[in-house]
Amino acid sequence: MITTFHWKTNAVTILILLAVGCSRGDGFNRVAIEGRATINGEPIQSASFTLVPPLESKSPSVYGVVSNGQYRLDRKNGPVPGPHRLEITIFSAPEASDNTEGAQISVRELGSYSIEVQVPEKGSSSLDFVVDKQNTSS
Repeated sequence: MITTFHWKTNAVTILILLAVGCSRGDGFNRVAIEGRATINGEPIQSASFTLVPPLESKSPSVYGVVSNGQYRLDRKNGPVPGPHRLEITIFSAPEASDNTEGAQISVRELGSYSIEVQVPEKGSSSLDFVVDKQNTSS
């Protein structure tokens, strides 16, 4: 009787630990996305961005960077499907100074923009961020 009780207790404990240990992150149905980022048809060389879901969705915002006109977020760090506000801040390409004692890099902010995007239900390998200076809010 005692042996059976311990076996059942240990089996239940192991199942609980496996369920907790194998759970997927934060419980949100995140998807992987990647694509190109352009402004007025030209690739954005350097930018940071935030994808902000509607407040009522209670989903997390996600953050990323654009480099040489491309960005990528894996599923672990990606957004949930649905509408989002893309807030993107574009920077100048880093420029190294001619300082002989140590390299200094200067970067200038070129502008911040906000556009609406739709993250597909299954993610996307071609969700492009297209910024048009005339049709965005800054």
